[in-house]
Amino acid sequence: MTTAARIKASKPPRAVPGGADILARAERVCAERGLRLTIWRRLVLKELASASAPLGAYEIAHRLRGTARVSVVTVYRVLDFLIEVGLVHKVASQNTYFPCRRDHLADELTVFLICASCGSVQERNSAALAGDLNTTAGAVRFKPTSRTIELTGECRSCAGGEDASSPVPKLPHAHNRGAG
Repeated sequence: MTTAARIKASKPPRAVPGGADILARAERVCAERGLRLTIWRRLVLKELASASAPLGAYEIAHRLRGTARVSVVTVYRVLDFLIEVGLVHKVASQNTYFPCRRDHLADELTVFLICASCGSVQERNSAALAGDLNTTAGAVRFKPTSRTIELTGECRSCAGGEDASSPVPKLPHAHNRGAG
């Protein structure tokens, strides 16, 4: 049986909210840019869309082994493509990847809120933070090459499920770390 036949005969990944939207968005983005959403690109994106937390390239390759034989090098090439066209984000601190659920403006600042307990990642944008960082960088003529910030902590579910009316916790001050 060929790889394509095995892929078509394989079971679809478990349903995760937004998984179909992610693939539909990928098809739209690729069509608009005259790019191909190849079988490998689709498979890697499906695996990411079906996961409850970001995945590393080796884990993606392992998950795909039941469907098709794929090398980690191929997975990395696919991830590079998906990142370049804005369909996937990389959590650099963990070397993991997750699907992007929306279109971004070129100069938009993206904040990844990473739960240290369950591994989930929420993607947010902050115009206020972008303005502050632009001012800080501009003051020393620094030209950022990335507009992403990773913030690690606990998500609402892991922190005890506070309701939406709970005040937002303050970040610890750097000079207070380690003080007892």
